[in-house]
Amino acid sequence: LLFLYKRKIIIQRWDRVNKEFVLDKETTLAHTPKAMSWFDRSIIAGFNLQYLIIDADSPSIKEIFSMNAKQTHLIVVYISSEEVLLSRENITTFHDTTTGKLTRSYEIVWSEQPTSIALYYPYLVGVTTKGIEIRMVHNGSLVQNIDLKHPQLIIAKPHSIPSYIETIAANNNNNN
Repeated sequence: LLFLYKRKIIIQRWDRVNKEFVLDKETTLAHTPKAMSWFDRSIIAGFNLQYLIIDADSPSIKEIFSMNAKQTHLIVVYISSEEVLLSRENITTFHDTTTGKLTRSYEIVWSEQPTSIALYYPYLVGVTTKGIEIRMVHNGSLVQNIDLKHPQLIIAKPHSIPSYIETIAANNNNNN
């Protein structure tokens, strides 16, 4: 388990003998993250002016990128154990969870800054003040706009990405 308490990241593990969670690691940060997700042994955290990779096993912290102005909505979306989607202004980009390097050659450009993004494979669903935007994960193309006044949050039921890819591959092989 990972908890954020003020500026501290607290990782706890299950102690099978005592049947309770116990402290595994604690890291104090310079600032409080506004968005965060855990990927294997690295933590991606979004702060007012930057996104960082925090190594869960060591005090190593690496900047992914910085931003020119304070962001109102920082978004970290789990794509896979190797890939994360990070948002700044109206642009989201895909990054490696250990190096922070870009993993895809394209950006997802929304009509305005999303307040929330969910992965509903093969789609990215973004909440903006104008409504919901649905875009393809693979190229960022717009699939649909749903007009709503000030939607607040989106939660998508997780899809099994490998099984979806296997289904597409099977269908493509059957069509040949």
